Amino acid sequence: DGSPTIRAERLAFGDTAGRNEAWLRDTLFAYPDLLPLRDIDPSFGPLIPLCTELRTDAGPLDIAFINRFGRLTLVECKLWRNPQARREVVGQILDYARELARYSYEDLQRQISVARKESGNVLYALAQAAGSALDEARFVDRVSRDLAAGRFLLLVVGDGIAEGTRRIGEYLRAQPGLAFDFGLIEIVEYRLTDSEG
Repeated sequence: DGSPTIRAERLAFGDTAGRNEAWLRDTLFAYPDLLPLRDIDPSFGPLIPLCTELRTDAGPLDIAFINRFGRLTLVECKLWRNPQARREVVGQILDYARELARYSYEDLQRQISVARKESGNVLYALAQAAGSALDEARFVDRVSRDLAAGRFLLLVVGDGIAEGTRRIGEYLRAQPGLAFDFGLIEIVEYRLTDSEG
């Protein structure tokens, strides 16, 4: 019929078409449903974006999410072309988790408020707006217990996961008794092209 056909072309492994890690971070923060929690641990969803660049003593965490029950998900974004995308990224996200496990609820609330430039109990307000049935005291207690136990979902997200990083991730997931859950996520980008039909 002569109308153009839209085709999706998968970008090659490591070809980010000029995109950077900030683009990946901001995209995931804006569209948390891109993260396949149902395949990793659905009890951490649905994700409520808290902030990007959460300050910790180990450095800035790319993204922090929470769900309406107070469960925290920590995300570190790395692109394949970044040399840290190999092994260091796993150690990096573990460092963030270790630092957050030292936080009290008030410490976390303070850092989230600074990052979001908002005051009040931002964590609870966001969870409540997303449909949390927990009263504020129970919500604060639940988050506090998870912080103290280091009970988080840790996600490393990139445009490609190196084999060495994949093996470390598989090792971590196989260890019984760890308080945190761990996942490696490869985000594939497609380029849409027009062609005459």
